[in-house]
Amino acid sequence: MRKQFFSGKFKVPSFEQLNSVKMQLENTIAPAMLHSLRILQQPTLELASEINHELETNPVLEIESPAEELLPGNLPELDTSRERLEPGGSGDDDADVFEEMYSGNQDEFQEDFTGFSSDSGGEANANPEIDELREYRLNSVSHDQSLNEHLTEELACSDCPEKLRPAAEMIIESIDDNGYLSGTLADIAQVLQIDLDDAEKALKIVQSLGPAGVGARNLEECLLLQLEAEELDTPLLRRIILETLPDLADNRIPAAAAKLGVSTGELEENLKVIRSLNPCPGAVFSRRDTAYILPDIEIVRENGEWAVKMEDKFIPKLRISSYYLKMLESPDLNREDRDYLKNRVERANELMRSIALRKSTLRLIAEELLYSQQEFWDQGVGKLKPLTMREVAAHIGRDEGTVSRAVANKYLLCRHGFFELRYFFTAGYVSGDGESISARAVCERIKQLINNENPRKPLSDQAISDLLAKEKLPVARRTVAKYRESMNIPAAGKRKIFH
Repeated sequence: MRKQFFSGKFKVPSFEQLNSVKMQLENTIAPAMLHSLRILQQPTLELASEINHELETNPVLEIESPAEELLPGNLPELDTSRERLEPGGSGDDDADVFEEMYSGNQDEFQEDFTGFSSDSGGEANANPEIDELREYRLNSVSHDQSLNEHLTEELACSDCPEKLRPAAEMIIESIDDNGYLSGTLADIAQVLQIDLDDAEKALKIVQSLGPAGVGARNLEECLLLQLEAEELDTPLLRRIILETLPDLADNRIPAAAAKLGVSTGELEENLKVIRSLNPCPGAVFSRRDTAYILPDIEIVRENGEWAVKMEDKFIPKLRISSYYLKMLESPDLNREDRDYLKNRVERANELMRSIALRKSTLRLIAEELLYSQQEFWDQGVGKLKPLTMREVAAHIGRDEGTVSRAVANKYLLCRHGFFELRYFFTAGYVSGDGESISARAVCERIKQLINNENPRKPLSDQAISDLLAKEKLPVARRTVAKYRESMNIPAAGKRKIFH
């Protein structure tokens, strides 16, 4: 018979009581442990910065062996050029339409502002010396300069009539980072108490400044301004822009061609010109911090075997100053100074222990990845096997939360490229042959099938699912669609080419 430990009714604790207990438990975590967890989670650059700060503020801490200097020349740069840029203001919806026309081919966007003409041939560009100065400014401008700063300099070099200058300056202030005019000319005219015609003239002057297309009120106007500046304007191109952008966004090429009364081949040829234009002419001036990545781990080939190499060359080896340790032993040291030095020594030891724990944990994770993903190192993503953080934690004797913190913001370098450590943790499938295959490997196979498809008869999600089934990979149509969308690959209808 089970012994009864409680007499009377058991009272269920309230949510507030449970929350209070939880807070008390959380508060029992030692500050040293919290600091160690934070160090574990830091990427290399942040850790190097914290170490430098501690060296500057803690006199007992010193460098035993220096790290390599952190210079842009020896840091791999993270490519951020593919970030989606969406015009604000009145151009938002139209720019989305234009981006869809590219069907994921963002490389076709012109990224170099020096390729755009800064001369629209208007009255404001009649002085050849001013044109030469403006061209020099445009070609030598730093990417750190904002669009508004650049346009203000351009305006100062133009022969804009003094009467229109206040309106032109307000228009420039109303242009968003992507180059579109936010607000209306009517509002600007009302604020400055000028005629709407004068506001229109001021806008034309701003639109004559570089880069071409800036100051547009919508996508159509932006593209037309660029056609004029590049002297590519034709009646058919104007009609394509003004009449068929929604059809083109949904890849309804035959419908657009029928509306224009041209063949699909002729329409496709003209679309090449439109795709060479920039829907976000001001985005090249957007200030972006250069992002760098440092590999914490490298998988290298040594004596015919794959091996783990810890990339900690940017982390200096630290030690406690012997001078201050001897000072602590001196009986002449007053209590206040002794307490201060003890605190500094404890803080330095805490930092060094945390760095050592970070390194050992990363090494254990790397060695487990090395062992569990042998085929990946040899053959690539297609052979990546499913792996969870819980499995790794169990194998290396660490908590799952510790593994999660350790792999956060960390990178691995191998013969197949740079990978976030989190990349290697994914669910998977069991093929008809009983082989475990990761979801990332399935994504890679879907990408290969699409890359090799007939562009005139692109594969539907169901067709891809059927092909995977023939390869003994049971992936449902909805799952194929989810993976395809995660790779920013458009649906079959938008991938189709009509000639």
